[in-house]
Amino acid sequence: MTINKKYIKIGESNGKTIFEEVEISKEEIEKQKVQEAIKQEERRKKYPLPLSEETRAEILRRCEILKYMGDCAIMSDYYQSSDRELVEDYSWVLDDEHDDLAEPLHITI
Repeated sequence: MTINKKYIKIGESNGKTIFEEVEISKEEIEKQKVQEAIKQEERRKKYPLPLSEETRAEILRRCEILKYMGDCAIMSDYYQSSDRELVEDYSWVLDDEHDDLAEPLHITI
């Protein structure tokens, strides 16, 4: 059994994110890949093409927030993406775990 390492976020301290290195087996990596493929297929079914204007606008809005926050998963050309590309590459922003992005973003300087 091959062991790989990954880093998981365990908290924050003094404004810095703290990560812990954990070992993960090749089997666990494969299991995660299968789970992600299943989730992606569910997203394809949930957001049929062509996207509604409302869905497209919400994906783009959430991508813009994440890009502003420095999320490296959002490419610089996301706004020019076709509906198919948005579903394939960015529909995860609509997942329940990202519902905090549904609220308006207020920035105070």
